[in-house]
Order: sequence, then structure tokens, then C-alpha cells
Amino acid sequence: MNFLDLSIEGYDESTQIPACSLDEFWNTEKLSNSNIVYVEFKKTKSKYYDDIIDKAKTLPNYTENNGSHSFTINTIQEYIDNTIFVEYIISKIRKWKNVIILLNGKKFETKTDLWHFKKILEANVGEYSELINPYAFYEYIPKEPLEDLPFPYVLYPDLYGGFFAFKKSRESKDIYFCDCEKQAIQNYIALEKKRQEIFGHQGEKIVLRTDEFPKLIEEITSKNSGNPLSLFKFESKICHKCNGKLPQEEYCSAMYGTAFRRQYGWYIRQRYLEYGIDYMLEGHVNIQKQLILRDKCPQNILKYWDKFILASEQSETNPSSDILYIQAKEARREFEKSIENTVRKEFGFKNVGESWVSETTLANIIKTIYSNYEVKTHYRPKWLEGLELDIYIDAIKLGIEYQGQQHYNPIKHWGGEKQLKKQKEHDSRKARICREKGVTLLTVDFDEPLTEIHIRERLKEKSLI
Repeated sequence: MNFLDLSIEGYDESTQIPACSLDEFWNTEKLSNSNIVYVEFKKTKSKYYDDIIDKAKTLPNYTENNGSHSFTINTIQEYIDNTIFVEYIISKIRKWKNVIILLNGKKFETKTDLWHFKKILEANVGEYSELINPYAFYEYIPKEPLEDLPFPYVLYPDLYGGFFAFKKSRESKDIYFCDCEKQAIQNYIALEKKRQEIFGHQGEKIVLRTDEFPKLIEEITSKNSGNPLSLFKFESKICHKCNGKLPQEEYCSAMYGTAFRRQYGWYIRQRYLEYGIDYMLEGHVNIQKQLILRDKCPQNILKYWDKFILASEQSETNPSSDILYIQAKEARREFEKSIENTVRKEFGFKNVGESWVSETTLANIIKTIYSNYEVKTHYRPKWLEGLELDIYIDAIKLGIEYQGQQHYNPIKHWGGEKQLKKQKEHDSRKARICREKGVTLLTVDFDEPLTEIHIRERLKEKSLI
């Protein structure tokens, strides 16, 4: 099986991955000498058509022939210079009829195909690799500055990493971390020294690796000796958290994390390290129990940690015991919840399982966008005949509904097919009443990015901003 042919959804523990490092693996797939991207489409009735044409005309090698529009990206530099428009166009036209999208000669069908392509691109671009982010897909056109932060150019960590870095501009050489990240980074360095002791590598250079940091940070620290922190600057209140903003990217897809983790997973990773814990999702407990700075960890967290370690040791000692395995699994879950709940509290969310995170996140975004209006949540006016709007702004007659999976698919613990039928009837009646009352109803589906820039785009579609 060719690993490039696997979707992320198709991966499981039995999947055979080639016996080489990831960097070596992606290097084995070579880029085409020409046409690394080829896109062709025809006129449609889509509301995006005119916008797509305008943007396509700015791209290299654009042609129009008998109503068929196409463009090609032939070089790495062309792709880097036009990434946003290329990916935006792909995102909008991918479900149109009579569309051809080829990435390195292979047909594009899902977002995973773009991820594969960008991983290959990243492995083959040499000094430009920091400009390729396989985990970003520009389904929107970002505003300038790139993010609404004091230092707007944001360096994201690789998948499941924890730390952001910031620059004043793309070209700026100075790289900053937010002051609120400093303790966690210092603990990361101390824990790296612990790792060196455990594995007999004392005195080796400390590198801020891509398991937690942006790729550029690893490259810089791997080329320099001494204290890694001396290579960067710290500034107060420059990150998303300190400015009350959501990152433009998501931490993970809906498949691999809860709604809260999708939006705030970076801060959960940071919190482990802030509390002096190098947490491994897998690995022997005799190693895991050493990877903690107990003097940095609050007592209320230590009690969950100690319980988790003890239960894991007992399970490893008696691997045939299902009871001990279940107890260890539950202890791990309780420990993880104890960490996540501290982050939830910081962002104004209730504990795990006590609230609907996606609806709360959407409400917070709407409050940011419409800061001059009163934003009501869980609104039940008499005119809605007993139904409820997740979010409502009376001044502009705008209702917003978050549509979870239960609005589209039968979910057993929510009542299955019977409840789905009832839910669809409620949704239809709610939409009808809103039309009759002159209320604009915006629905946001569960698989849409819950980011401010995406919600702004949705609102623009209805001419609401």
C-alpha cells in the first residue's frame, strides 16, 4: 500500500508505513517538472463564479478558451506567491460540475489530497519550507494584517504542537513568543534535559523541536548552541489568548478532537508544560513518571497525576487484567480532564461535559464581530412558538443557529431516527417563522471552521457586515 494513497480517515494501527523517517518519506515523491497544479473549470450559476474568475485571471498561465477557464502553477515560487488564491479557488470550485483539479499530476478529491500534496511540496522546497503549511487550507481570503494581533504574522506549530511564535511582518527577522508562553517553554527545556539523562544523552544541544514548536523555530535552534531562549524575544500580550482572539487555523479536525480541542488544543498542550509535565499519549509508564517537574505542578493536578501513574503501573504489571486496564484508562481520562478544565475555565467555558462548546465559541465570535449590539443567546421569544434561537441580535433582526450532527444524522444517544425527524421539522418550522417575521437566519454547520474570519465571510454572503 502506498502511504500517499491513504486518507487520514483510512489510517489505523495496522497500517504499514514505509520504514523511513517522515522527512525521508515525503522526499521520495518527486515534484513534476511542470504543471505542479492544474485547474480547469467552466461557467456555473454559483454566486462565487465572478469572484473566482477575477482571481483566476491574476494567476500565472491563465487561459480562457470557448468558455473553459484554466491556469497552471509550474514552479515552487509560483505556488508560494499565489498560495492563498490557488487554494481559495480550489475550495470554492471543487464541487462544481466539469472541474479538473490536478495536484502534482494526481486528481484532487478531498482536503486530504491537498495535505498530501503540500507535504510533498514542503519536503522538496528546501529553504522555502517554512512558507508551506500542509495543515492550512485557505477556504477564505485572509485580511491584511494576516491576523488581528499586535504582531500579525503567526508561526503555527506542526500538528498537535503547543507553541505559537509571532513576527511583525512576514519579512521581519525578529521572532517573538508571548510572555504567557515563557514558563511553559522554560519547563520544556528542563524536561528535555531530563530526557537526555533518562536516555544517556547528557549535554547534547537543546533543540525546540517541531513536536511542540513551529518548524522555523526548530531550524534556528538546531543551528545554534547555548540557551535556545536567547535566540528569540518575548513580548507581553501578543498572542491570541491575551487578545481574546481565536486562531485562524484549527488545532485538529473534527475527526480527531472535541469542539474545544479544535479551537484551543494548543493551550492544553501549553498547560501540560506550564505545569512541568511532558505528557506522552503512549509509552512505558516507567519513563512517563520521570517526565515531570513536581515543584512546578499544582497540588490539585498532582493528585490526578499520581493516581494515573499508579493505575498505569498496576496495569503494566498485570497486562492480562481487564479490570486494571479499565482503571488505568479511567485514571488517564481523569488526569487529562483535570488539565483541560483549567484551560476551559481560563477561556470562560464550563468543565468537560457541562456545556456545548461549539455554540459557546460561535456566540463569542458573534459578540466580537457585533460588539456594539446586544447579543442574546438561547433566545425564546413568543413569536417563535416555543422554539429557540442559539444566537439573536434584535437590532438587526439576525438569528444564528449552530447545526450539530444531530441536525443531519441519526445519533443513537440523542434519539436516533425518531429524534432526527423531529429535529428536521423544528428546523424547517423555525426557518419559516423567521422568514415571516423578517428575521435573517444564518445556519453554521458542524463541519465548518469556527474561526472569526470564516464567520465574517458567511455574514458577508448575506450582506450583514
